[in-house]
Formats: sequence, structure tokens, C-alpha cells
Amino acid sequence: MTPFKEKLNKELGEPSFFTKELQATILQKSQQLPNKKRQWKYPVVLAMMTAIILFLIVSGPWSTTNPSKVATINETAKTTTVKQFGVAWNWEDGSFKAGRVGWVFDQEEFQQGHETELLERVLRHAELSEKDEQYSPFRDVWLQFENGQIAKLKMQSNDEQLAFIDVNTDLFYKVDDVVAAEFIALFNSFNSNDLHSNLMFIFIMSLFLLRWLVEIVVRKIFNIKQKPKYMSRNHQLVTTIYSIMYGILIIIFIIKGWFLYYGGFLGILIMAVLSSIAIDFYYGREEKRHYVTIASAIASITLFVLFLFFLKM
Repeated sequence: MTPFKEKLNKELGEPSFFTKELQATILQKSQQLPNKKRQWKYPVVLAMMTAIILFLIVSGPWSTTNPSKVATINETAKTTTVKQFGVAWNWEDGSFKAGRVGWVFDQEEFQQGHETELLERVLRHAELSEKDEQYSPFRDVWLQFENGQIAKLKMQSNDEQLAFIDVNTDLFYKVDDVVAAEFIALFNSFNSNDLHSNLMFIFIMSLFLLRWLVEIVVRKIFNIKQKPKYMSRNHQLVTTIYSIMYGILIIIFIIKGWFLYYGGFLGILIMAVLSSIAIDFYYGREEKRHYVTIASAIASITLFVLFLFFLKM
């Protein structure tokens, strides 16, 4: 027997330096998958960037105006025709609820017909005057001329008399009684905004119900557990930051009145679903939590498109 073999036999025959309990612990730890450290900064940055981008998108088209370059709007109406306009109910002096045709929920819209001709006559028969407190606001009118010029008018009435303020120039006009009575009678014949308000309420309630049903179905199909609510402390922190940011943005939209616009409502909806998908995918993809968010997003956007289609019918 060689000296090397004798030494090897001796080493093998000696008791191990590791106890059986310690060996079992080492083996168990070696078989466990290493926990990946999740960084909370990435989903926060993603959520904030999504919010900023969508905020810039939704605050653009309807806040852009092309103010009149001429002194009076009645002179403009004599040289060009009205292409289209929208009318919204509004009894408040400090707000304007009409907007670009095709962008606003709660307004009547007209394009090149009897109504546009009547509005042209109103503008052409308007005369500059001192502001009269006896007139009270009853309609907002957003209009576009054929030359691309845009005007915003706050229509005011006093019994059968008509006046308006050009928002872009803050000039006050009174209209001849001949066309004033016809204009007031026409727009008083339209239904109030109660129908649109009721439809919006139905849509919001349907949206919450649909998302609840979709979540139940998806969780059952893919066996996705509801608890724990948060996968880690970072998950809870990111969700809290996002919720606060989203709440502030909703308050801004309410103050600015941007929920009147299709783009504003859709923008805030898309921001919510994209941010939720990003957070759920980052922290809960092993548990397939993002499946619930994606399914809810598809259902919500589909319902919104159907709602718009119904309004346009």
C-alpha cells in the first residue's frame, strides 16, 4: 500500500468536522433558489413617466385655441362662414364647458346646416356694447370658421334678448331681437344635460361591476390567490406612492374640468391600467397577478369604446 493511499484511508476514516444537522442545513440552503432583490425605483419611475406623458397628451388638443386676429367677431362672420360648432349647457360665469367638436361629452354638435347658418346670422347681427349685468349665461359655444379660426362664446339671455361675450377678446355683444328669439327658441328646445349625466353614472357603475367580475373569473381560471395583498414592503411602498400620485392627478382633472373631454377620461383610464400592469408584473409575475390587471384593462377600454359608440348613435 502506498503512503498516499494510507493517508487517504486515514482521512476517510476520521470523523467528519460537520455534524449531520449542519450538513442538512447546508444542503437545504444550497437547493433553495436565491431571492431576487427587487428594486422599487424602476416601477415608480415607469408610473411617473406614464403619468407625465399622458398628462401632456390629454391637456393638449382642447386647450389649444386659435384666437381671433381681428378686433370683432361680427366682422369675421361677414367674411367667412361657420364650419362647425358645439354647444354646452352652462349657467356659470367662471367656467367654459364647450369644446372642440368630437372631443367633449356633454355638448350638442352641428356641422354646416340650418344651425350653423343661424349662428352666422347671430354673429353678423351682433353689435359691440357695454357689459350688461341684466343678462345671465345659459350656453357656451365653441365654433370654428371655414378659415380655421376658432372662437369661444358665452351666450347670455334676458327673456327674449340675446347677448354674448367673446372669451378670446372679452368683448360684449348684443344681438338684434329678430334672430335672437329664433336662436334662443332653437337651443331651448334641446334636452338638458341630465341624459348625458345619467349615462356617465351608468358607465362608471358598469365599469366597477365589470372589473369586479373579470377579477373573479381570471383568479378562478389561473388559481391566483388574493392574499397576501403585497408581495413585499417595496411593493406596498410603490403602490402607496402611485395611489397618492393618481389621486392628485384626478383632483387636478376635476378642478380643470378635463373629465368633460373624451381624451381626458380615456387618458386617465389608460394611465391607471398601464401603471397597475407595470407594478403587478414587476412584483407579482410569479403569482400571475398581472393577468388580472391586463384582463381588467382590456375589459375597461372595450367598455369605454362601446360607450362612445353609443353616445355617437
